[in-house]
Amino acid sequence: MLIGCTDDWVRCLAALDAGLRGRFRTSLPDAAVIAQLVDKGGLAAALRDAGVPHPETRLLESESDLETVSDALISSSFLKPVDSQRFGPVFQAKAFNVTSREDALAKFRKARAAGLQLLLQEYVPGPPTNHYFVDGFLDAGGTLRGVFARRRHRMYPRDFGNSSYMTSVPAREVEEATAAVQQLFRHTGYRGIFSAEFKRDQRDGVFKLLEVNVRPWWYVEFAARCGVDVCYMYYLDALERPVPSSSQYRAGQRLVHAWCDFKAWGERRRAGDKAWWDHWGAWLGSHRATFSWDDPLPAVAMTLQAVTRKAAGLFGRRGR
Repeated sequence: MLIGCTDDWVRCLAALDAGLRGRFRTSLPDAAVIAQLVDKGGLAAALRDAGVPHPETRLLESESDLETVSDALISSSFLKPVDSQRFGPVFQAKAFNVTSREDALAKFRKARAAGLQLLLQEYVPGPPTNHYFVDGFLDAGGTLRGVFARRRHRMYPRDFGNSSYMTSVPAREVEEATAAVQQLFRHTGYRGIFSAEFKRDQRDGVFKLLEVNVRPWWYVEFAARCGVDVCYMYYLDALERPVPSSSQYRAGQRLVHAWCDFKAWGERRRAGDKAWWDHWGAWLGSHRATFSWDDPLPAVAMTLQAVTRKAAGLFGRRGR
């Protein structure tokens, strides 16, 4: 039984031929479904066709595509990669902020020079606490066997980053979002693990779907600790065994990604916010994303990597 933990590996597993699928079991839909959902342009088209609320999104295939976009839309949008897995290592970012049409054009050219394609997506206004995640699992019959909801409280970097502090919330708080992601998956015929990111638009209160991961995400263990073990569900479904439904989990649980949240504090302090207890007090009683007493090496390795990168940056600047 194989679980792909990156977009590329999920693509590979979904594309296995019939002979290999018999030897290496997966809980995945057809390769075409995975290709559409992993590709951000394909996802935008699927959301539009399924009638799921989402930010206005336009695929930029050439510079002329930017010419057809109004100044108002450009000023309220950002540039987002079609392939996040390749964009991140090149630009050390999740997306590009844009300040003007000229800025958008310059960044579009930079991405094209690196062989990467971009989308122009409307920025949904509101603080990090307006971000919600609906995680879960659909079995081979398309039945939603588990759902887990969490709310973001902090992120790093502030605009386009990863969650550094979050809490599990009752499923009833995100019923509208859960219905939307089910609508998307019925339309596409998806099966397997998922994590869908929504932002509640402060202008109208609607949950807008921003991203979908069709694989285990960073914080999949947190869902299991709270009572929704999607990886075990995947295992059962891959082996064609019955998958029990999991409708109950512990709400109010907190999770901190220590290194991300440490950097989030630095960003917060530089912005003039000195509410240290509001920040550090959240660590008390929280789960840790990368540390466990019975398996400490991942946390040690991540800390060493972070310190090494920081030192390399400092010495590099001094050398110049």
